[in-house]
Amino acid sequence: MDFAFIIPFLVVVTGNSFYHFLSKSISQYLNPFLGLTVTYGFAFLLSIGLFLFTRTDNFSIEISKLNWVNFAMGAAVLAIESGWIILYRSGCDISKGSLFANICISTVLFLLGFFFFHESITIKKFIGLAVCLIGVYLMSAT
Repeated sequence: MDFAFIIPFLVVVTGNSFYHFLSKSISQYLNPFLGLTVTYGFAFLLSIGLFLFTRTDNFSIEISKLNWVNFAMGAAVLAIESGWIILYRSGCDISKGSLFANICISTVLFLLGFFFFHESITIKKFIGLAVCLIGVYLMSAT
């Protein structure tokens, strides 16, 4: 496995693990959107700091590289984060909720990868997806 893959993968796994643990731990009495505003404000400050530390071009050149996808991602992130908070507040188990959602997300991305990015669908990938879906069925039956 390539080192350039391992570090970002570990960041994703670690970040997601903390994210779900913290989402489940947010006060149930706090309005989720106020909480997200504080979360985004802190993320904004961290992002600006990391941008200033890692940038290679000047600010105006970097700004010119933005497009509609950056704004759409903001809406997607809001949907993801508010959805998780509300799901966990409804009593969903952290162990089942994230597993079910991530397998469903993987199924959707499997199809999006094929149709929009021309990724190959192999027998191994299809069997792996089927095993995951069987796992969702088995876990939901208990």
